[in-house]
Amino acid sequence: MEATLDHAREAKAVASQYLPPGVKISGLGITRMGGAYALKVNLFEEPHVALPGDILGIKVLYSVVGRVKAR
Repeated sequence: MEATLDHAREAKAVASQYLPPGVKISGLGITRMGGAYALKVNLFEEPHVALPGDILGIKVLYSVVGRVKAR
């Protein structure tokens, strides 16, 4: 699947269904990678399970950022 913005939006809408149970997400968004789009998943803590490298053919990038708080 071509990583267009529309495809990335479709993947974002179902992303939580593809992540293993117990993985805590602090943020989920879409980012650019060169000329394509990818999903960006921010996690509360380092997961102890394997995470998918793509969802519906859209690459997924993970970062452990902890809890996000408003200032």
